[in-house]
Amino acid sequence: SLELFIAAYRVWISEKATYVLRQKLYDHILRLKLSFFDQEKMGRLINQTVNDLDKIREMLADSIIPGIGTIGLVVAVTTASLLFYPGIAVGLLPILPITYLLFTKFRKTQTEAYDSFRKSLSDQNSFLQEHLMGHQTIRSFTPRAVEAQDFLRINESLYQSSLGATTTFAWFLSFIDSIVGLAYIAGFTTFALLATAYAPFSAGSFFTMTLWSLMLFRPLADFAERYNIFLSGMAAIKRIVPLLKEEEEIAGTSAHLTIETIEEISFEDVHFSYRTGQEVLKGLSITIKRGERVGLVGLTGEGKSTIVNLLLRFYTPQSGLITINGQPLERYNLKSLRSAFSLVLQEPLLFSGTIEENIRFFREEIEMGPSPLPEKSLHFPILELGRNLSLGERQLISLARASIDPSTFLILDEATSSVDPESERRIQGELKNLLEERSALVIAHRLTTIRSMDRILVLHGGVIAEEGSFDQLMKKKGLFTNFWNLLHIEKL
Repeated sequence: SLELFIAAYRVWISEKATYVLRQKLYDHILRLKLSFFDQEKMGRLINQTVNDLDKIREMLADSIIPGIGTIGLVVAVTTASLLFYPGIAVGLLPILPITYLLFTKFRKTQTEAYDSFRKSLSDQNSFLQEHLMGHQTIRSFTPRAVEAQDFLRINESLYQSSLGATTTFAWFLSFIDSIVGLAYIAGFTTFALLATAYAPFSAGSFFTMTLWSLMLFRPLADFAERYNIFLSGMAAIKRIVPLLKEEEEIAGTSAHLTIETIEEISFEDVHFSYRTGQEVLKGLSITIKRGERVGLVGLTGEGKSTIVNLLLRFYTPQSGLITINGQPLERYNLKSLRSAFSLVLQEPLLFSGTIEENIRFFREEIEMGPSPLPEKSLHFPILELGRNLSLGERQLISLARASIDPSTFLILDEATSSVDPESERRIQGELKNLLEERSALVIAHRLTTIRSMDRILVLHGGVIAEEGSFDQLMKKKGLFTNFWNLLHIEKL
């Protein structure tokens, strides 16, 4: 039937629109600046990508599209009543301004209620995401009663905001029903008073009055329900629009250059701060030639990882120049720039899938070698974030991921600082093979990792304070020697 076709088409439009918007939103999030994620909760982003978009889908399917038909019906019936049954219109139409005022009040109250509800739901999702991921730490340090109390507070806020929205809608729907009843009374009264001027108050007149009243005011109750869904969807849109307006990474107006091989990396008088007035790098200058293996050491917070973030254009320095092969980073295509590096972090990130899928990482054209874990095959299933593997095993897989493309510049950011001695021994063996004939920047707290580097840079006070080979730096008896002695004492 036509009604069934319209319903199916309505569902298709809403699902298709949500599908396109969800894809656009996810792609946009992946292109946002890294600084955005420094300040945003992951649970909130998940809520916006899933729950908020679902409310928009519901708004399209059950509010906007059918609501247009409802409004059209009310306008058509109102026009017809004015043209053909002015007596009925005189009794019914004065009710419409009252209904409009009621809708206006409802919209304001319900918008506030849904804004509060969406915020509370987002807070709860963020809480669950953080606390379920850290359940081991919570169990170790926090009594269950305290943890339950924290969740109770957030859950109570969600309950109250949801209850407020539901109560407001219930009252609104009751008022609409009351107005419909009032319309019947007003219409019949007016029609009866004017009946002698037009025609006797016959059964036909009574039926006509009832029919027109139903056609004019019954859709208002239906529209009230759809309007409630509409307000819920608009509250979701208000949360998504600012996210879509967040600034993406800028490739640059002339970012057409690509990188085949890295001949030279240069930092020239680079200044950078994450927050105004708190400079991390204060005129940093570094040069790394092709084939060099350079170690970078320094105390926590000195800016070692910041150098990596700037090199990969996750952040942009406030002043100074960073070049690759003599060209500023801004002139390189971002995809080409980052593909020229293989990055291994202190906390390796693995995804649900197999060992092979985590090593390939969507690079199907590259041939696979043996599994980096001899006791596990390449098809061994990895759970979320690699939680069914030890930290050392996850790091070995991460190193295998970096080694799959030998043409890239290798960056190791504290790759062995969190593993046990046995895992470190295995990782050091892999590192030795990985670093052969490759350009590399190795950041390390465990100084044994960078003992064989061609050069070691000591970062202190936002600049390079010392530079040289391991033996040269030990003979200086400066900062590096102090770091080494401190490490030796800690081991004792």
